[in-house]
Amino acid sequence: MSISVRGLPRVILYGVRKRDKPWLWITLQMIAAGILASTAGHAQTPSELLSQADRIAEQGNWFRAAPLYAKAEKEFHRAGDRRNELHAKFGRLHGDAESGSYRATRAQVVRDITDPLVEGDPQLKIQALALLGNIDLSSTEYAQNRREMEILRRPPASLSAIRRQMAANESLIEFVLDTKKSYALEVSQGGLEVHELPGRPQIELLVTQFLSGVRKQQESGDLAKALYSRVLSPALGKHATSVIVVPDGSLHLLPFGALIDGEGV
Repeated sequence: MSISVRGLPRVILYGVRKRDKPWLWITLQMIAAGILASTAGHAQTPSELLSQADRIAEQGNWFRAAPLYAKAEKEFHRAGDRRNELHAKFGRLHGDAESGSYRATRAQVVRDITDPLVEGDPQLKIQALALLGNIDLSSTEYAQNRREMEILRRPPASLSAIRRQMAANESLIEFVLDTKKSYALEVSQGGLEVHELPGRPQIELLVTQFLSGVRKQQESGDLAKALYSRVLSPALGKHATSVIVVPDGSLHLLPFGALIDGEGV
Protein backbone atom coordinates (compact mmCIF):
# COMPACT_ATOMS: atom_id res chain seq x y z
CA MET A 1 0.00 0.00 0.00
CA SER A 2 1.33 3.42 -0.90
CA ILE A 3 0.78 6.38 1.39
CA SER A 4 1.42 10.02 0.51
CA VAL A 5 1.04 12.97 2.85
CA ARG A 6 -0.18 16.33 1.64
CA GLY A 7 -0.19 19.39 3.85
CA LEU A 8 -3.02 21.83 3.33
CA PRO A 9 -2.09 25.54 3.31
CA ARG A 10 -3.07 27.33 6.47
CA VAL A 11 -2.91 31.03 7.32
CA ILE A 12 -1.77 31.83 10.87
CA LEU A 13 -1.65 35.47 11.90
CA TYR A 14 0.52 36.36 14.87
CA GLY A 15 -0.96 39.71 15.76
CA VAL A 16 -0.19 42.33 13.13
CA ARG A 17 2.76 41.05 11.07
CA LYS A 18 4.93 43.30 8.94
CA ARG A 19 5.49 40.75 6.15
CA ASP A 20 1.72 40.51 5.51
CA LYS A 21 1.63 44.29 4.93
CA PRO A 22 -1.83 44.76 6.49
CA TRP A 23 -3.29 48.26 6.45
CA LEU A 24 -3.54 48.15 10.23
CA TRP A 25 0.21 47.57 10.58
CA ILE A 26 0.98 50.39 8.14
CA THR A 27 -1.38 52.76 9.97
CA LEU A 28 0.16 51.96 13.35
CA GLN A 29 3.66 52.45 11.97
CA MET A 30 2.68 55.79 10.42
CA ILE A 31 1.30 56.97 13.74
CA ALA A 32 4.49 55.93 15.54
CA ALA A 33 6.63 57.53 12.85
CA GLY A 34 4.68 60.77 13.10
CA ILE A 35 5.10 60.88 16.87
CA LEU A 36 8.82 60.22 16.51
CA ALA A 37 9.24 62.97 13.93
CA SER A 38 7.24 65.48 15.97
CA THR A 39 9.36 64.84 19.07
CA ALA A 40 12.69 64.83 17.25
CA GLY A 41 13.42 68.38 18.37
CA HIS A 42 13.25 71.52 16.26
CA ALA A 43 16.86 72.47 16.94
CA GLN A 44 18.36 69.31 15.41
CA THR A 45 20.78 69.84 12.57
CA PRO A 46 20.42 67.80 9.35
CA SER A 47 23.43 65.70 10.37
CA GLU A 48 21.84 64.94 13.76
CA LEU A 49 18.58 63.97 12.06
CA LEU A 50 20.47 61.71 9.69
CA SER A 51 22.38 60.06 12.55
CA GLN A 52 19.18 59.48 14.52
CA ALA A 53 17.48 57.98 11.46
CA ASP A 54 20.48 55.72 10.84
CA ARG A 55 20.36 54.44 14.43
CA ILE A 56 16.67 53.56 14.10
CA ALA A 57 17.24 51.93 10.70
CA GLU A 58 20.08 49.82 12.13
CA GLN A 59 17.48 48.25 14.41
CA GLY A 60 15.55 47.18 11.31
CA ASN A 61 12.76 49.76 11.62
CA TRP A 62 13.07 51.61 8.32
CA PHE A 63 9.43 52.70 8.42
CA ARG A 64 9.90 54.68 11.64
CA ALA A 65 13.17 56.12 10.37
CA ALA A 66 11.61 57.29 7.09
CA PRO A 67 10.16 60.65 8.29
CA LEU A 68 13.50 61.57 9.86
CA TYR A 69 15.28 60.68 6.63
CA ALA A 70 12.73 62.77 4.71
CA LYS A 71 13.28 65.77 6.94
CA ALA A 72 17.08 65.45 6.69
CA GLU A 73 16.79 65.04 2.91
CA LYS A 74 14.95 68.37 2.59
CA GLU A 75 17.46 70.15 4.81
CA PHE A 76 20.46 68.79 2.89
CA HIS A 77 18.78 69.74 -0.40
CA ARG A 78 18.25 73.28 0.90
CA ALA A 79 21.93 73.44 1.94
CA GLY A 80 23.13 72.06 -1.41
CA ASP A 81 24.69 68.96 0.16
CA ARG A 82 23.92 66.48 -2.61
CA ARG A 83 25.81 63.53 -1.12
CA ASN A 84 24.03 63.54 2.24
CA GLU A 85 20.77 64.34 0.47
CA LEU A 86 21.12 61.06 -1.47
CA HIS A 87 22.09 59.20 1.69
CA ALA A 88 18.92 60.42 3.39
CA LYS A 89 16.84 59.76 0.27
CA PHE A 90 17.93 56.12 0.05
CA GLY A 91 17.00 55.73 3.71
CA ARG A 92 13.57 57.26 3.08
CA LEU A 93 13.04 54.96 0.10
CA HIS A 94 13.75 51.96 2.34
CA GLY A 95 10.73 53.07 4.37
CA ASP A 96 8.65 53.49 1.22
CA ALA A 97 9.55 49.94 0.19
CA GLU A 98 8.47 48.67 3.63
CA SER A 99 4.97 50.01 2.90
CA GLY A 100 4.77 47.98 -0.32
CA SER A 101 5.51 50.75 -2.86
CA TYR A 102 7.91 48.51 -4.75
CA ARG A 103 7.56 49.65 -8.35
CA ALA A 104 7.68 53.41 -7.76
CA THR A 105 10.48 53.09 -5.22
CA ARG A 106 12.58 50.87 -7.48
CA ALA A 107 12.19 53.33 -10.37
CA GLN A 108 13.59 56.14 -8.21
CA VAL A 109 16.58 54.06 -7.08
CA VAL A 110 17.38 52.94 -10.64
CA ARG A 111 17.30 56.57 -11.73
CA ASP A 112 19.52 57.77 -8.88
CA ILE A 113 22.05 54.95 -9.18
CA THR A 114 23.19 56.40 -12.51
CA ASP A 115 23.99 59.72 -10.84
CA PRO A 116 27.74 60.40 -11.30
CA LEU A 117 27.98 61.16 -7.58
CA VAL A 118 26.60 57.71 -6.70
CA GLU A 119 28.77 55.95 -9.29
CA GLY A 120 31.88 57.62 -7.86
CA ASP A 121 31.04 57.12 -4.18
CA PRO A 122 31.41 53.48 -3.01
CA GLN A 123 29.33 54.02 0.15
CA LEU A 124 26.39 55.55 -1.73
CA LYS A 125 26.60 52.89 -4.43
CA ILE A 126 26.55 50.07 -1.87
CA GLN A 127 23.59 51.74 -0.15
CA ALA A 128 21.69 51.98 -3.45
CA LEU A 129 22.47 48.40 -4.47
CA ALA A 130 21.45 47.08 -1.03
CA LEU A 131 18.17 48.99 -1.35
CA LEU A 132 17.54 47.51 -4.80
CA GLY A 133 18.21 44.01 -3.47
CA ASN A 134 15.82 44.55 -0.57
CA ILE A 135 13.09 45.81 -2.91
CA ASP A 136 13.50 42.87 -5.29
CA LEU A 137 13.43 40.35 -2.43
CA SER A 138 10.42 41.96 -0.75
CA SER A 139 8.46 42.21 -4.01
CA THR A 140 9.15 38.53 -4.73
CA GLU A 141 7.89 37.53 -1.26
CA TYR A 142 4.86 39.79 -1.72
CA ALA A 143 4.05 38.17 -5.07
CA GLN A 144 4.39 34.71 -3.51
CA ASN A 145 2.13 35.63 -0.59
CA ARG A 146 -0.36 37.09 -3.02
CA ARG A 147 -0.44 33.86 -5.06
CA GLU A 148 -0.95 31.84 -1.88
CA MET A 149 -3.82 34.08 -0.79
CA GLU A 150 -5.42 33.75 -4.23
CA ILE A 151 -5.27 29.96 -3.85
CA LEU A 152 -6.82 30.18 -0.38
CA ARG A 153 -9.65 32.35 -1.71
CA ARG A 154 -10.61 29.82 -4.36
CA PRO A 155 -13.84 27.94 -3.61
CA PRO A 156 -13.17 24.46 -2.19
CA ALA A 157 -13.51 21.47 -4.51
CA SER A 158 -16.82 19.66 -4.21
CA LEU A 159 -16.99 16.12 -2.88
CA SER A 160 -18.24 14.84 -6.23
CA ALA A 161 -15.30 16.50 -8.04
CA ILE A 162 -12.81 14.82 -5.67
CA ARG A 163 -14.51 11.44 -6.04
CA ARG A 164 -14.31 11.66 -9.83
CA GLN A 165 -10.54 12.06 -9.59
CA MET A 166 -10.02 9.08 -7.28
CA ALA A 167 -8.77 5.77 -8.69
CA ALA A 168 -10.79 2.61 -8.04
CA ASN A 169 -8.74 1.45 -5.02
CA GLU A 170 -7.66 4.87 -3.80
CA SER A 171 -8.73 6.71 -0.65
CA LEU A 172 -8.15 10.24 0.61
CA ILE A 173 -8.17 10.53 4.39
CA GLU A 174 -8.29 13.89 6.14
CA PHE A 175 -7.73 13.85 9.89
CA VAL A 176 -9.44 16.30 12.24
CA LEU A 177 -8.09 16.18 15.81
CA ASP A 178 -10.21 17.42 18.70
CA THR A 179 -10.03 17.17 22.48
CA LYS A 180 -12.55 14.43 23.25
CA LYS A 181 -12.92 12.77 19.86
CA SER A 182 -11.01 12.98 16.62
CA TYR A 183 -12.24 12.08 13.16
CA ALA A 184 -10.96 10.69 9.90
CA LEU A 185 -12.87 11.73 6.79
CA GLU A 186 -12.42 9.04 4.14
CA VAL A 187 -13.20 9.94 0.53
CA SER A 188 -13.26 7.30 -2.19
CA GLN A 189 -15.15 6.60 -5.38
CA GLY A 190 -17.84 5.05 -3.22
CA GLY A 191 -18.50 8.26 -1.28
CA LEU A 192 -17.63 9.81 2.08
CA GLU A 193 -17.32 8.01 5.41
CA VAL A 194 -16.60 9.56 8.81
CA HIS A 195 -14.62 7.45 11.28
CA GLU A 196 -14.27 8.24 14.99
CA LEU A 197 -10.78 8.20 16.50
CA PRO A 198 -9.33 8.80 19.99
CA GLY A 199 -9.07 12.37 21.25
CA ARG A 200 -6.16 14.67 20.47
CA PRO A 201 -4.27 14.08 23.79
CA GLN A 202 -4.16 10.30 23.26
CA ILE A 203 -3.01 10.60 19.65
CA GLU A 204 -0.41 13.25 20.47
CA LEU A 205 0.98 11.06 23.27
CA LEU A 206 1.40 8.09 20.92
CA VAL A 207 3.03 10.26 18.25
CA THR A 208 5.42 11.85 20.76
CA GLN A 209 6.44 8.47 22.21
CA PHE A 210 6.93 6.97 18.74
CA LEU A 211 9.06 9.88 17.47
CA SER A 212 11.10 9.94 20.67
CA GLY A 213 11.87 6.23 20.27
CA VAL A 214 12.88 6.71 16.64
CA ARG A 215 15.22 9.58 17.52
CA LYS A 216 16.83 7.54 20.29
CA GLN A 217 17.06 4.51 17.96
CA GLN A 218 14.95 2.47 20.35
CA GLU A 219 12.60 -0.36 19.42
CA SER A 220 9.33 1.33 18.41
CA GLY A 221 7.47 -1.53 16.75
CA ASP A 222 4.73 -1.69 19.38
CA LEU A 223 4.08 2.04 19.10
CA ALA A 224 4.03 1.80 15.29
CA LYS A 225 1.40 -0.95 15.58
CA ALA A 226 -0.59 1.07 18.14
CA LEU A 227 -0.66 4.12 15.90
CA TYR A 228 -1.71 2.01 12.92
CA SER A 229 -4.53 0.29 14.80
CA ARG A 230 -5.84 3.39 16.57
CA VAL A 231 -5.29 6.13 13.97
CA LEU A 232 -4.90 4.75 10.45
CA SER A 233 -6.66 1.38 10.40
CA PRO A 234 -10.13 2.69 11.42
CA ALA A 235 -10.10 5.01 8.42
CA LEU A 236 -8.93 2.55 5.78
CA GLY A 237 -11.40 1.08 3.33
CA LYS A 238 -11.26 -2.67 2.86
CA HIS A 239 -10.14 -2.45 -0.74
CA ALA A 240 -7.86 0.59 -0.57
CA THR A 241 -4.36 -0.06 -1.93
CA SER A 242 -3.33 3.61 -2.21
CA VAL A 243 -3.99 6.24 0.46
CA ILE A 244 -3.57 10.02 0.38
CA VAL A 245 -3.27 11.41 3.91
CA VAL A 246 -4.10 15.01 4.90
CA PRO A 247 -2.80 15.22 8.50
CA ASP A 248 -3.75 17.51 11.33
CA GLY A 249 -1.83 18.67 14.39
CA SER A 250 0.96 16.36 15.54
CA LEU A 251 0.15 13.94 12.70
CA HIS A 252 2.10 16.30 10.43
CA LEU A 253 5.23 14.92 12.11
CA LEU A 254 4.26 11.26 11.73
CA PRO A 255 5.84 9.16 8.95
CA PHE A 256 2.74 7.14 8.06
CA GLY A 257 4.74 4.80 5.87
CA ALA A 258 6.59 3.58 8.97
CA LEU A 259 3.44 2.34 10.72
CA ILE A 260 2.93 -1.41 11.05
CA ASP A 261 -0.34 -3.30 10.67
CA GLY A 262 -1.36 -6.37 12.64
CA GLU A 263 0.52 -8.65 10.26
CA GLY A 264 3.76 -6.74 10.72
CA VAL A 265 3.60 -5.02 7.30
